Amino acid sequence: KTALEVFERTSQSPCQSQSSKETGRARSLDPQKGKGLWPEEEVRSTDGRGRGERSLNYELILPELEPPEDRLHIMVQGALATIQGRLKARLDQHKPSSEELLKRSEDRQRRAQQVRAMQDDQRMTQLRQIDNRILAAREKRQQREEQMQSELLEKMTRARRQYQEHLRIVWQRARKENRKSAEVAYISKEVLKGEREIVRRKQENALLKRSFKREQMRKRLIESAERVARVSENRRRQVETWQKKVWEELEEKERLASQRRNDHIHSKRQKCQEQ
Repeated sequence: KTALEVFERTSQSPCQSQSSKETGRARSLDPQKGKGLWPEEEVRSTDGRGRGERSLNYELILPELEPPEDRLHIMVQGALATIQGRLKARLDQHKPSSEELLKRSEDRQRRAQQVRAMQDDQRMTQLRQIDNRILAAREKRQQREEQMQSELLEKMTRARRQYQEHLRIVWQRARKENRKSAEVAYISKEVLKGEREIVRRKQENALLKRSFKREQMRKRLIESAERVARVSENRRRQVETWQKKVWEELEEKERLASQRRNDHIHSKRQKCQEQ
């Protein structure tokens, strides 16, 4: 019953009226001869190029003497052949050509190349941004160092200028007051003496620092040597204690062995005397 329903649904088509007429003519055959109806051929267009495919519309009229099982089997086979023909026509109609496949492949390759190029551009942009940040940080650090150096140089220049200005004021004052050249020489000497004193103090400070570091190094070496000596002494004492303990154990074992030996000899002597 299910196969008959499938056949009835699949056999419906736009050419149903024509097929029914041909089927009516085919049913006018004499059923007593024992022959069935040959399938009628139907030609329908499958695409717009004028090509067509033959699809067989099986409607079989069998003699009444044949069993219903064979009739049902033949009807199902006809319906399946019709369905296969229609499916094949639709597949052939929608199947892409080799040019379309080539075009699709080229489009995919072009899109992939565009994506790769875009990714490469993004990576290059990121690398350039990182390089720019590194260069900016380096330039900023260099500017800060240059600024510090310029400030230090400016301070030193200002101090030197103030010192020279002070000397010039003193010299002008001495000249104005018509002082003797000895006083000017004395001022120059004092200036030189002050500079020498500054140099001497710097040298003394350096010597004190070096001597202090040497003293610290000597103390560290002495402490290290004392620590090593203490460790060695403790180890020596431990070895001596261990040796003493071993020696005492050996003496105790020897004493016990001698006592057992003497006891054994004494017992033997007593046995001999009793005999």
